[in-house]
Amino acid sequence: MPSVYDTDNFTGRVNYAATVISRRGGQTRHFDTCFEMWDGVEVAVAVYRRSLKNPKLAAHIWTYLGKDMVMNNVAALKDVETRDLPARAAQSRAMSKAAADKMLEEQRRQQALP
Repeated sequence: MPSVYDTDNFTGRVNYAATVISRRGGQTRHFDTCFEMWDGVEVAVAVYRRSLKNPKLAAHIWTYLGKDMVMNNVAALKDVETRDLPARAAQSRAMSKAAADKMLEEQRRQQALP
């Protein structure tokens, strides 16, 4: 099984997070990572949408995730079909990586100045 630390493993991170929440598992480093790969918004929305059909997940989701933040993200992605969330997540990761790379390059440039 691919790791939650694999940035391209969106579905695996959604599955892992949903399983932890459903089973009332611990909020471990693995669990946190599910939302820290530059696509946490999409992961949270996918987990929420899954909770609409999974009573165990629905019963515990707000113990693990911030309701206001998730619901704001659900509203923002209301026009994105669930099947399209992995592609949207890939776009978010690419945009965030590009922004981080640009910031690092700017820092390197400033450090190189006399």
